[in-house]
Amino acid sequence: MVGTTVETCIRTMSKFQKQGMVKSTGGRIMIKVAALKNYFED
Repeated sequence: MVGTTVETCIRTMSKFQKQGMVKSTGGRIMIKVAALKNYFED
């Protein structure tokens, strides 16, 4: 996430994680592309 504050990035990633669009484990972020695509198409 380029051009955002750390706080905004954390809030956004947390929201995406709660909705099941991303998963964070072991310092890595896994993106569920289909879920993320559906989110932005709606």
